[in-house]
Amino acid sequence: AVGAAAAGAPPAALRTEALEVTSKGSRVYRKLQQLLTRQGRQEMGRYFAEGAKFLRMGPRTVFVQRSRWMESAPDIEAMLREGGEEGPAAFRDVGRLSWGHKALRDSGLAGEPPGVCVLDDELFDQVSEQEQSQGVICVFALPPQSGATSWATGRRAVVLDGVRNSLNIGVIMRTMEAFEATTLVTVKGTMDLYSPKVVRGSMGAIVRGDLQILSAGDADELKSMLRGYKIFATALEGEVGTSDLHSHMTGKDAFVFGHEGLGVSQSVLEVADARLRIPMSPQVNSLNVGVSVGIVLHTVAHGAPASGVPASAASAAAVP
Repeated sequence: AVGAAAAGAPPAALRTEALEVTSKGSRVYRKLQQLLTRQGRQEMGRYFAEGAKFLRMGPRTVFVQRSRWMESAPDIEAMLREGGEEGPAAFRDVGRLSWGHKALRDSGLAGEPPGVCVLDDELFDQVSEQEQSQGVICVFALPPQSGATSWATGRRAVVLDGVRNSLNIGVIMRTMEAFEATTLVTVKGTMDLYSPKVVRGSMGAIVRGDLQILSAGDADELKSMLRGYKIFATALEGEVGTSDLHSHMTGKDAFVFGHEGLGVSQSVLEVADARLRIPMSPQVNSLNVGVSVGIVLHTVAHGAPASGVPASAASAAAVP
């Protein structure tokens, strides 16, 4: 069932009256559920981020838990109107999306106010992936694929080879923003960057659209994407340590991090120009992959670590 949602005095700046959905059989709700899968996201050209902070990032459509809407509809509308955290992705025109109801439209045009849908609390909970949800889901457009650049362009690139932990990937993207590594390449086997858990973990890094996102099917395609780069693959036995990394860099460098348990695959190691180790205490033989990325990117951005760091070989490929 669908209808108009009320919350005392409805927010005056809404483009249309908020649509209310109370049935899991609703076409709108079924389409929202599709965004939980990689195939659904690709078919619809959209993905979602859960949390109130994303209201300020220029969403295309917003779904709100009914109890949250009744409590704070004016606040939600104010955050949508104020914005202030948008990135380049919010200002791109994309293909339109039909939600299956005329009251909830997404024209794909940049700058248009988002449609708002109020979901019955139980329906919202079935889509939410958070134990303590803020009651807000924001839908964003996937970046266009046709005509996209097929090679890396940033001065610093991060490559993820089979990394599967969503929290780690989200942290990695936030870290990349912090240390101005602007290109992220995933090798086949890495978790979808637009899954809800990864998007939330990135705290807006992927939503803003400042990162160049590329995907390589295998090591040969990765090598082609990174032509002109010096490729450093993290490994247990690396000839280059973080303490002398700067002397080996070219100014256009890529850093490969592998599966949390298995490390960088052999095929990717073979296309690397050098193997990179992170020195650490002898009793520790691995680091969380998100921590490893942070160490390497901080070293790249701010110079080598202070002298006195133990120089025993260790792995940047990590365990959670």
